[in-house]
Amino acid sequence: FKRHLKSLLSTEEVRNEFQLLRNRLEDGEILTMSAQSGGRFWKLDPRQGAILAMAVAARGLAISGVEPRFSVIGIPAPSDDSDSIRISRETISGFQFSAVDLGLQVVSRQFISSEEEPLVAVVGDPVAEKNVLTPVFQNTEDFILMLGSHRGELGGSTYLKEIHGKEEGPPPASDLEVEQRIREILITGAKVGLISSAAAVSRGGLAVTVAQMILLSEDGIGARIHMSSKIRDDELLFGETQGLCVITVKEKDIMELERICMRIGVTCTAIGRVTDKALYTFNKLLSVKVAELRETVL
Repeated sequence: FKRHLKSLLSTEEVRNEFQLLRNRLEDGEILTMSAQSGGRFWKLDPRQGAILAMAVAARGLAISGVEPRFSVIGIPAPSDDSDSIRISRETISGFQFSAVDLGLQVVSRQFISSEEEPLVAVVGDPVAEKNVLTPVFQNTEDFILMLGSHRGELGGSTYLKEIHGKEEGPPPASDLEVEQRIREILITGAKVGLISSAAAVSRGGLAVTVAQMILLSEDGIGARIHMSSKIRDDELLFGETQGLCVITVKEKDIMELERICMRIGVTCTAIGRVTDKALYTFNKLLSVKVAELRETVL
């Protein structure tokens, strides 16, 4: 699994995503727009892929403490054949459904080149700098919590493609109602100062997300993850369940954060601690020095 983690961190799509995030943090940019293309999920299932693209774009803002408001949609222009028309209809249906369920106003919908993937951009309200969340571990000994229920879905995942050479399987399920609840927790937690850092589980799954948070943090920072699960080890580490978020909170704030999660109706699980040792461990499945991870992404 250590070898798999390093392989996933070095893939082009994960490295590009990580580099964009690092550049934004270095520039001190406060994100108010997030864009997402259809990707592999859309190729496997046009309607579900469109739903997931909208959810990912909205989540990209919420994870920073920004309230998503509006969306702009680009749909590949269909040709005359029936399959192309079907894909276009399913894509439009997915975008419309997810916009309504996520409470987003669609301000523009247009056709783009038929050679491109569908694209959605979500725009949110500006926030004060003090209320912005970042995926940077702020304090050693902070508790690491996971918002949402990890189902370990591997269909269409980066792990399945890069490690097993397969682009197949059903895309992950989406629960847009839970997405909205998690968004409320993130924005509320940011405003009142309960959450120290936050990141959405994305390409590569939970293990990759935590590794990236470590790499974005100061030298000497590590993480110790210990969580029980009924899903397989590879699903736990690399499954791309949608809507999952990793947050950190101070020990004194855990009970208040858990109270908010209970009130809103979101599963909140303590999965580890931030450490002052430059080592990343995940159960007994992974143990890797942070210096090795840095060599992988540089």
